[in-house]
Amino acid sequence: MVVTVIVESDEEVGTFAATSPDLPDILAVGESEEDAIARFINAARGHLEFLHELGREVPRPRTKALAVAV
Repeated sequence: MVVTVIVESDEEVGTFAATSPDLPDILAVGESEEDAIARFINAARGHLEFLHELGREVPRPRTKALAVAV
């Protein structure tokens, strides 16, 4: 499964947060962008496995992100 991941930095705290509109229950925080993404992937895999175990439907990805000049 491929999802769009958004990474935000918190300069005051010095951390990065990774989230996805396709998996809104997951928020991962890390000391670097790569760390936050790795933690997000780990949490997403666990979340999807749990949904399978419960017999729940896995949401289909539907988000696309674009960078635009303003």
